[in-house]
Amino acid sequence: MFAIRRNLKKNAEFGWMQIHELKTKSSIKKGSEDIFIDPSRQCIKMHNCYLHNSVARSSKIHSGEIYKERCAWVACESFEIVDRVDAVSQDEVSYNPRKSPTWMQGSNNVDKQTFDCLVTFGTQIFINKK
Repeated sequence: MFAIRRNLKKNAEFGWMQIHELKTKSSIKKGSEDIFIDPSRQCIKMHNCYLHNSVARSSKIHSGEIYKERCAWVACESFEIVDRVDAVSQDEVSYNPRKSPTWMQGSNNVDKQTFDCLVTFGTQIFINKK
């Protein structure tokens, strides 16, 4: 399994998409070699996806108690890195703990839900219905 999320560290790849190897859906494998993807040039197609979120940490970010901490990612069984494509749908799945402490699809909380295929477009994530 793999975790895919936006890189928040202040380094050369800040804002890029980051891929880690997972030990479980909710635990990143120690020593995992990170892969960084430039979202302006490439997309990531993720297969058999699960939206992980640590609600306790994201609630603290939402309330302003803490500023930034790794607390949410897309866990997927496999992924493909492809050249940037046009947005595949209007059906976005978003995560911004300053606005809402949960994964959102429109106005619906989709924490811990599964999707057959998600695809990144820039740093946004869309449901791929193909």
